[in-house]
Amino acid sequence: MLNAFVFFNTFLGVPACYNKVAICLYCSQYFDEKQSYRSGKDATGTGGSAPDTDGLGASFLLGGKRGSQGGNRVTVEIFRAGDGKNYPKKGHYAIVHYSAYLSSGMLFDTSRARKKPLRFRIGAEQVPKGLNDGVSLLSKGERAKMNIPSHLGFGKVGVPGLVPPNTNLIYDVELVDFTEH
Repeated sequence: MLNAFVFFNTFLGVPACYNKVAICLYCSQYFDEKQSYRSGKDATGTGGSAPDTDGLGASFLLGGKRGSQGGNRVTVEIFRAGDGKNYPKKGHYAIVHYSAYLSSGMLFDTSRARKKPLRFRIGAEQVPKGLNDGVSLLSKGERAKMNIPSHLGFGKVGVPGLVPPNTNLIYDVELVDFTEH
């Protein structure tokens, strides 16, 4: 069996500098040295979460249906509607931009910083099952927050040095496109 860490780093292309990013290049979230959300003053100067230029702030990623993260299924909260007509099916190749967070809010991977979307085949076990299931529910152009319970993420093994065992995951995913080939 392929080591999960080797798979994750080679297949998804995690850059060597992933733990040195001070600001998410896509959603302008500020992170401290551990890449967890840094609390501070909001735009009004009264406190709250870090500035957020496109609506995906710490309150969005860590708030909402937080209690459902420990459930047995993936929960999907739509942030931006897609075309509502075109949905990927098993066997299609999904093209997605994503940011992946631990349930604590720590960013551990993002395609947005690499400026190259991830392409994977739906149903081919190329990504965690929860991500596969969640993307199948999105229409073309849709962007959503997905809460993925640990057994549908990296499970009891995790990804050594990156994702602890039995960790729930939060994904900010945009289905850019999908193709049959």
